[in-house]
Amino acid sequence: MLLAANRVPGPSAGFRLISPRLESSLNVAGSMRVDAHAAEIIATEDLARTPELLKILFRGTKADLSLVERIRRKGFSTLAELWSDLVGGSPTGYLTGAGNGYQTLKPSSRIRKYGDGKPGAPADYLHGLPDITADSLDNILIDINRLFPFQHRRIHDPRDPALFGGPIALVHQSPPAGRERLRVGVTAKAAAYNESFYGFSTGTLGSSQTLVRFLAPYWAVVSLCGLR
Repeated sequence: MLLAANRVPGPSAGFRLISPRLESSLNVAGSMRVDAHAAEIIATEDLARTPELLKILFRGTKADLSLVERIRRKGFSTLAELWSDLVGGSPTGYLTGAGNGYQTLKPSSRIRKYGDGKPGAPADYLHGLPDITADSLDNILIDINRLFPFQHRRIHDPRDPALFGGPIALVHQSPPAGRERLRVGVTAKAAAYNESFYGFSTGTLGSSQTLVRFLAPYWAVVSLCGLR
């Protein structure tokens, strides 16, 4: 029997990062190629300072990491800060018109104390809206005329109606296996979308689409860089 006690690493501690190469012919067969000579030495303190470090080096090189660090030293506003200033938000981190979509009714949906005595919540305010699916994001501009209308009578929890007012920028939470980036899309009109999406609606600003049209390519670039 071997017993060992972990010790807190010192300031100079680190490890080697070896990233497998993305090669479709090998990966489809369940294999991967590893180049040990391309291993990067990662200092623990660097990883603590830049949590996205491993993703950046996996998708890029130390030159890309240097670029990200230089951008951050400029002190630009984060997306959350920009959204809070332009659209609205709260000190607790809530952003007006931003969040996940609806959840369908579930066996765990509760009956609210001051509700109508039924599980979940009424979804009347979503009726008639086109219901966006993952397939809708094949193009950046979503063609809502090809979508089926929202048909659920009730949903798991009430959602802020401001989430579904157009214009909306949508981000699919999980990239499909056959793609290297997140799916993103923009719709100028109000639409329903489920919990698989994170939406940014500027409906409270009026009909301006400038901000949501900026967000779609922004998320595409962020996903390619390995940042979320």
